[in-house]
Amino acid sequence: MDPAHSDDAQRTLEQHALRNVRSLAERLGYADAMDRKHDKAVIIGIGVAVAAVVIFLGARMILTKEDPKQLERHRCQVEKSVQLVDRKRARLMQANPGITPQELVTRATVTDADVKDEAARLCAGVV
Repeated sequence: MDPAHSDDAQRTLEQHALRNVRSLAERLGYADAMDRKHDKAVIIGIGVAVAAVVIFLGARMILTKEDPKQLERHRCQVEKSVQLVDRKRARLMQANPGITPQELVTRATVTDADVKDEAARLCAGVV
């Protein structure tokens, strides 16, 4: 076998392998670029969606008029609820002198349905 011929064959194989590697690297680079473009598009889409929601909520808050009567009624209900709970807790303390503050809180709170209903009834004529 001629050594020059085997060197040429070896060089041809090396060049072919390098072309294959270069082709593969180009395809991977293209795929990476496409992934980056996709990621960028997704991030931009999320940003646009968030901005749209913020603008919508801001516009709704600005354009929605607050009913002063409803606000006054709500304030009255909160005030009456606190008064009712204070009275209820005072009665509980008189009836049970050894009651703990934690028990008072669990037995009478502003968020109790009966307290809310009574406060709403008391404030029905407000405004």
